[in-house]
Amino acid sequence: MNILFINKSGDGAYLPHIPPDFEINGGGVEVEEVTTLDGKITVQNSKALKSFSISAMFPVNDYYWINKNANLRGWDYVRYFGEAIDNQEVLKVYILNQKGKTILYMPCIVESFSYRIDRAGDVQYTLDIKECASLKPQKVKKI
Repeated sequence: MNILFINKSGDGAYLPHIPPDFEINGGGVEVEEVTTLDGKITVQNSKALKSFSISAMFPVNDYYWINKNANLRGWDYVRYFGEAIDNQEVLKVYILNQKGKTILYMPCIVESFSYRIDRAGDVQYTLDIKECASLKPQKVKKI
């Protein structure tokens, strides 16, 4: 599996290591409970946004098992995602299977990003990603 992020400048970042257990929150429907005179009712608001969290490593050292598509080094990834947060940038994320077929595409934001340096000098991180939905204005008919 490959995970590729692309920023608004078109710069891409393949994640160098993806843990074997990786879960995507598939969204669903957001509902709200509303109290009326007759009791409580459940109201469907909108489609819930997809999200995922990944905890892995940005290598500073060379390892044979790192994703061959990884195009950045440890601190370059920290800069890449840090700039996306600082600039409140919408990224595009592609999750690809082993054959290179896209299994998920979504515009997203970095909801949170934390990192630390391990004993070997590599960067351990957690990246929380959330789908970014765009507004679709609709024409309103004049009455």
